[in-house]
Amino acid sequence: MTRYDQTDEHIDYVGTWDTFEKTTAYKTAYARANTKGASVDIYFNGTSLTWIAMKGTSTGKADVYQDGVFKKTIDLAATSAHYQVAVWSTGDLPSGLHKVTIARSASAPAGTFVTIDAVDVAGTLVYGPPAVTGLSPVSGSTAGGASVTISGTDFGAKQGSSKVAFATTAIAKVRSWSDTSIVVIVPELAPAGSGFMVGVTVGGKVSNLYAFMLTPTGSIP
Repeated sequence: MTRYDQTDEHIDYVGTWDTFEKTTAYKTAYARANTKGASVDIYFNGTSLTWIAMKGTSTGKADVYQDGVFKKTIDLAATSAHYQVAVWSTGDLPSGLHKVTIARSASAPAGTFVTIDAVDVAGTLVYGPPAVTGLSPVSGSTAGGASVTISGTDFGAKQGSSKVAFATTAIAKVRSWSDTSIVVIVPELAPAGSGFMVGVTVGGKVSNLYAFMLTPTGSIP
């Protein structure tokens, strides 16, 4: 079992989180959030994950999902502060890729926090699959050559061996690459009027696919 701190780069925070320093927390600090929609996604390759949290008078309820399925609402409230508490575990799972999501519950009392101090994993934390949220522009010429910006998440700071493909096989030339934005040159494609699906592959994981429409002439600069 390996303990990973809440600052590990593989852990994806959604919404507004801050760091609260406390010497009795794991590595002297933990993450917390008290706003609607705050959540965290944790991907791991292995057989189990245990959530380590802080419980106290300022903490509330969090909903836990495993592999996309709701599992339990955890109440982090306590009459006094407790640190490095194992509050929930997946139990034994088949070996492989799994996802745990911890989200501040809609039933949490106003202003209360959900906290993450660390996770104990039988296996290793891994990056989640990339997600494409938009293309600009969404169409271009069959001749290719248009510059298209792909927006999304979890692309990685550098391209490395990652790639962008149109119609799954036409690999696009990359102009720039960041964790949330990629600029590519559209390859030559045919026929006009067809919708080609664009996907990003990072670390062998393929994103959701996004439609790109071809026009018969001209290109979008």
